Amino acid sequence: MASVFVLPTYRACSDEPLHSPAHFVSDPVAAAWIAPSFLVAGFLAFLTARALRKKEVDLTTRRLGLLVVAGLAASTLLGSFVTTSLTNSPWPFAFVGAAVAGAVLVLRRARGRPGFKVWEHLLAAFAVVVATAGPALVLGGELLFGNRALVGPGGWLYVGALAALLPITLGAVAASRR
Repeated sequence: MASVFVLPTYRACSDEPLHSPAHFVSDPVAAAWIAPSFLVAGFLAFLTARALRKKEVDLTTRRLGLLVVAGLAASTLLGSFVTTSLTNSPWPFAFVGAAVAGAVLVLRRARGRPGFKVWEHLLAAFAVVVATAGPALVLGGELLFGNRALVGPGGWLYVGALAALLPITLGAVAASRR
């Protein structure tokens, strides 16, 4: 998912070439809406590799993971608030708010569990939040309901990664027992 940040992903108009998400972050407002999903995905991949190398999910790894997922949730909530204000519709903020609340419940369920179980819950919370983030909504909306010609290989990879991540992580959380 993080690699999509530099892949040809989306074109704003049908006569433009495909651009990577990195191309769209020159504007600070767009950067705050687009970049966090990719940066957090990359950082969580790094933390996962670190935990697998150490053969444990230590307290530092859990805290850093929680910090970046909380940052993504805050960024996504702020973006949905701006979208709600611009569209005069309460649905974007309500949708993202429900997803963030669900992520908090998933994280709450992780308390008192062993390190890798906590990490599974943290990744599930990330998947729930990133599914409502700006890039997922734009790319998923175009692929499902819009003009697929506007979406490049990076968009397909991003939505495919998200479509795989959600059932895998939420399935692991549902299967975990106390």
